[in-house]
Amino acid sequence: TKSTQDIIKDDFKAKKTKDKHYLISALIALIGTFMPWFSGNMGFFSVSVSGWNSWGYLAVIASISILALYIIPFFKVKLPTIFKDKTQEQKILSGALIASPIIWIFQIDFKLSLLGIGFYVTTIAAGYMLFLVHKK
Repeated sequence: TKSTQDIIKDDFKAKKTKDKHYLISALIALIGTFMPWFSGNMGFFSVSVSGWNSWGYLAVIASISILALYIIPFFKVKLPTIFKDKTQEQKILSGALIASPIIWIFQIDFKLSLLGIGFYVTTIAAGYMLFLVHKK
């Protein structure tokens, strides 16, 4: 019999390229939330804040939800469907994911020079995910 790892690997290979890119982008966005979103040097001390603070939680929740939408069915668990098409869920979650960095910019009063690498990683991944969802 096949191991669970082999079953997951086969299921992942069977996914469309677009879905694979979407899933990998969600993982990259989640990793980006652990990186600094805001860094500042105040003379004697420096400050660094990750995406796990304030509105960054929206990105964390959205990326984990996206990953759950794809990973849980690998274990043959049937998720309840809210919409007829999975694309609607993807649009909503991708929108929430991109909203988090946008709100963050307003929160720091547009001091863009203080933005950290995690902010950019998450924003680029979320933007790519929105592109994938709207691409025919």
